[in-house]
Amino acid sequence: MELKDFQSNPKELIGKWVRLDYNGSGGGWSVHQIISVTNTSFRISNNDNRYRISDGGMKGGDGYRFRNCTLISDDKAAELKTLAETYQSIKKSRIIISNSVMRIKAKANTANKINETFNKIVEMLGELENL
Repeated sequence: MELKDFQSNPKELIGKWVRLDYNGSGGGWSVHQIISVTNTSFRISNNDNRYRISDGGMKGGDGYRFRNCTLISDDKAAELKTLAETYQSIKKSRIIISNSVMRIKAKANTANKINETFNKIVEMLGELENL
């Protein structure tokens, strides 16, 4: 499905994830969750800008414009959420630097978990890049 398919029932967009492609000088893209909608626009979690449901473009203002806004499938979004939660839990592992020796206070499998999660994140980013 595409964003414009939700014009008749925009409330169904809440909680869905989108990939925004930047058209600014830096280029690139980012992934965000939709947190609120009106009849014609939606808002993502990291800013107060509103984006048109019809084409994903930003409403009003002279800030970044997006050349593309892609709706992410529910399956990919669920996988992305799981990876983000795993990353956050790993990030909470305490790292102590003492006498130039790094010690990680965590369970023995933390290093494997970090490596496994990192590989999954890299794989997911590759899949999102090809949307």
